[in-house]
Amino acid sequence: KNTSKSICFVFPASSYFLDNVKNEQHIGGAEVQQYHIGSYLKERGWRVSFISYDYGQFGMSNHICKGGIHYYKCSPPGIGIPKLRFLHPQITSLWKALRMANASIYYQRSPGFITGICAYYCKINHKNFIYAASSDTNFMPNNLRLSNLSEIFFLSMVLEALIPPLYKATDNNPCSKEILGLIV
Repeated sequence: KNTSKSICFVFPASSYFLDNVKNEQHIGGAEVQQYHIGSYLKERGWRVSFISYDYGQFGMSNHICKGGIHYYKCSPPGIGIPKLRFLHPQITSLWKALRMANASIYYQRSPGFITGICAYYCKINHKNFIYAASSDTNFMPNNLRLSNLSEIFFLSMVLEALIPPLYKATDNNPCSKEILGLIV
């Protein structure tokens, strides 16, 4: 696949925009904004994709193309064996969806373990990663949405690998040390 002008939006609530599927995720301004940005880029020749949690949209298929936009599914929280489901199927299905999307840019909002997974995937696969924060509190560790020790452990490993190179690159900019975004 040609990935020169391609972007993948990673946000679980995008299933709503497919078939108005009811899910447990909040649909708000950020989700609508990403959908409109994606539609705008598609109209200008970009290959656009979204990764969403699987709430039953598009049946058993893990991928559909609707209106020229590609949609990929990953497992929603709560599926699988407790204590193990974070690794499988949550991380494994998200990783598979990221690989299937094969975008040159991955765009993700909302602090949490998905941010770490996306950043790590992009780093080792030489892809561009955009983390869009809704406020400066998204960069404060106490505001990360981590629900268990597995998520905390994984994200800490990813951040340990990513932050030293980012700090080194921002030594001459004291402001960027204060508000450190994960742009890989």
